[in-house]
Amino acid sequence: MKKTTVISIIVILILVVGSGLFFKFNIKKTAAPLIYTTFTTDEGFAVDYPNWQKLEIANPKDGMPADLALKENLKIRLYVTNGAAVVQISERQFDPKKPFKDIAAEMINNQKENVKDLVIWRNDIGSASALLETKSTLNNIKMRTVSKAFYVGNGKVYSVAFISADESFNFFKSIVDHVIYSAKVWR
Repeated sequence: MKKTTVISIIVILILVVGSGLFFKFNIKKTAAPLIYTTFTTDEGFAVDYPNWQKLEIANPKDGMPADLALKENLKIRLYVTNGAAVVQISERQFDPKKPFKDIAAEMINNQKENVKDLVIWRNDIGSASALLETKSTLNNIKMRTVSKAFYVGNGKVYSVAFISADESFNFFKSIVDHVIYSAKVWR
């Protein structure tokens, strides 16, 4: 091959590779926006959750510590995950004569008794809702949970929890805020 042909091929390769790199670094890649679906109940509880993989959790102890699930007469109504975080919507039944503040205190005490290394660093209890932020250890992984519970009457409480490893929690902050602050009782 002639020297000029070899140089031409090298120049063309450099231009092709260079233009490919140029487009690779200069084209803005946008991720598809996360889509949310609204979970609602007949009692008027509603919350948005991300369209992640739904898992059927028939046995509550598969989604949380068994002792805690048993103490709170809990049903997991929805459990979605992307593999790194979980959104769990639960239903609990308590004595209908008990005021919500007492129910919330009981739920928190149950968690303190049954969740290893539980640290509660935010605990806002109102007359019909409660917001709780905790850290705990699960299988030697530090976990962070934000949950909000709502009293809908007749001793029934619905709650939504966002759970992830503490080290990745900030990555999900906008999703956490959307899920937790979309939760409401609309009746």
